[in-house]
Amino acid sequence: MIFPYNDHIFGKISISDLIINSMQVTVAPFILNKEFNFSEVVHQEWQIFLKDASGFFIDLIQAFGMNLVRQREKIGHFMEEATSMYLKSEAIDRKIAEYLYVKPKHAECINRKPYPLSTFLANHFMELMSYYIELGFKLELFVDHELPYIYWYLGEVISLWRHRFWMKAKEYIDMEKCFILL
Repeated sequence: MIFPYNDHIFGKISISDLIINSMQVTVAPFILNKEFNFSEVVHQEWQIFLKDASGFFIDLIQAFGMNLVRQREKIGHFMEEATSMYLKSEAIDRKIAEYLYVKPKHAECINRKPYPLSTFLANHFMELMSYYIELGFKLELFVDHELPYIYWYLGEVISLWRHRFWMKAKEYIDMEKCFILL
């Protein structure tokens, strides 16, 4: 799949809109809530982050159009960029939290839902790590004595973290419903 340079899928749907919609239904970050009036600085940081995330996801999706060996190689390189994206998402989460802590009525909200953007990205990165290992199996890259370690890593590390992030995302959506009802 090839994306044009203008950040749109098939010339109609912006990848940043897809990311925003996905965030809204999975973690409902405060930055997307119209009730919270964020400063211009926070909005600028958000736009920079969204642009970086869009570029990352476009590159990632394009990698899936390659053969399996090339996909695995590309995903290995994306892990470094994923770490950088995760750190950026944590920084944005912190800036949003700092802004909301100043407002007394919003302080409780941030205590109940502290890191939605980084949770969103972590969910995707755990999925990417699982797929990376799955490609190793498809390409028959593992020898028999490695299998217990691979299965341990998938079951005890990646799956556990995926479960934690999905549960956190579910909690965030449940909290968002509570905020709406208040």
